[in-house]
Amino acid sequence: MTGRQIVYIVPGMNTSLRHKSFLEVAKLFRSNGIKPVLININWKSSMNGYITQFIKKYNVTKKDGDKVYLFGFSAGAWIVLMAAIKLVPYMTILCSPSPYFKEDIKYWDRKSIREIGEEKFLSFNNYKFKPIMRKFRSKMIVFIGDREYDFMLRRAKAIRKSIDNSRLVVVKSGEHNIGKKEYMHALWENLTKDNLF
Repeated sequence: MTGRQIVYIVPGMNTSLRHKSFLEVAKLFRSNGIKPVLININWKSSMNGYITQFIKKYNVTKKDGDKVYLFGFSAGAWIVLMAAIKLVPYMTILCSPSPYFKEDIKYWDRKSIREIGEEKFLSFNNYKFKPIMRKFRSKMIVFIGDREYDFMLRRAKAIRKSIDNSRLVVVKSGEHNIGKKEYMHALWENLTKDNLF
């Protein structure tokens, strides 16, 4: 008997799962036979705490035989990337992944550091990009808007280059906003190309 197709969806930092954009993403998957599970994260936790929260929620909902997709936006993309190393899903879908690696620290401005918090920012030192990516074993699609910060675009390209079974989608006129029509159109078009639907 074939298991379910299921996608775990993690939003951006301090974003509610009730936000229209994530409900639209869930609808996109559900209308094509993939069960969405929206993961609520306690953003007051630590960086490692985010990963732990996700894996715990995954473990209580996943069933044997499930074909699993992990989907995350911004900070949520970073979380599912880190979790995928342990969980090895069928596919990991990263949308505008946050650059939370040691190598990215030099590009962050003071305003952004204040928003995420000094302690969390300093913990980026614990996540070295190349050693982490060497452990990755899933298929991957990375989406990034062409109007996002240059260092985010570089990191998205580096993620794709590090994974053999992956591809990069640069969203034309794409901003750091998954709810924009350009972004949603790119999701629909490219996930269909990969035969998810």
